[in-house]
Amino acid sequence: LIEFIRLDTSLHLGLLKAAGNDVAVRHVRSLRSLARLTGLRALAEQGELENTAREHLDIVDAIADRDPGRMNTVMAAHLGHVTGVWA
Repeated sequence: LIEFIRLDTSLHLGLLKAAGNDVAVRHVRSLRSLARLTGLRALAEQGELENTAREHLDIVDAIADRDPGRMNTVMAAHLGHVTGVWA
């Protein structure tokens, strides 16, 4: 779980940095350091962390391939998923 949190935070901060959004980087870093990720163990047991990691890989692949159509599709799917699971 600790490794998932580390990698997840690194991915989100890296994407924000690449977008040049320093304000969001500071806010996300601050929120992540304060947040208690309650229920994370239950999400892991349900396989949700693997699903989230797969979605992250799809996002990174779409960025690497410079495919904005696929990027929109995978981001919409990811946001829909995490809104339901993580909210």
